[in-house]
Amino acid sequence: MDIDDFILLGRAIPVLLKDRRITICAAGFSEKLGLIRIYPTSWKDPIHRWDILSVKVISDRKDSREESWKREKSSKLEVIGSLSNKKREKEELLESIYEES
Repeated sequence: MDIDDFILLGRAIPVLLKDRRITICAAGFSEKLGLIRIYPTSWKDPIHRWDILSVKVISDRKDSREESWKREKSSKLEVIGSLSNKKREKEELLESIYEES
C-alpha cells in the first residue's frame, strides 16, 4: 500500500539487530490511516519531524497492532513536503489528533 501523506511526528530509540543493522521506528499521522507506526527506518534516513513523507508499506503478520506498518524492503522514504515552518497547520493537526482520541 502507498502512504503519501505520512506526517512524521517522531522517531524511537535506535535498536541494534542481530545482523548489526540499526533500525528505528517512526510515528506519525496519515489522513487515511490516523496515527500510525512505520518500521524499519534507518538512522541514516534524511527525515525530520514534521516532514510529509511518501512510502510503500505492507501489513506484517508478526505484528498484530493495526497502527503498525512495515516498510517494503525496496521502498525509500520520500520527503514530499514539510510542516516545519507552518505553526498553524501543526497546531490544527495536533488538535485534530487529540479530538479523535
